[in-house]
Amino acid sequence: MTANKLARSATHSFIDFAEGGTLLSKREYLRMTHEQLVFDICAAPFGTAYFFSCRFAQIPAVVQPWELFVFAIGLCALDYIDIILTGLPY
Repeated sequence: MTANKLARSATHSFIDFAEGGTLLSKREYLRMTHEQLVFDICAAPFGTAYFFSCRFAQIPAVVQPWELFVFAIGLCALDYIDIILTGLPY
């Protein structure tokens, strides 16, 4: 996939990260997300200048317990059908 197609298929949003305490200001980041990849970019004032920050992360896929249960039931059903058709347990 080319970078141009990747940029078009990514979603963009703005998120706020606190600097540390509740009374401190928050930094606004531009978040670009594509499937499980996340890229955050920030530019914020620092003294009389600006600083730039970026973060890159890969969000792992989350499997719900019920999805594992359905998968296990499906495997058992396939094994049962295999035993009926072949007469062999393995």
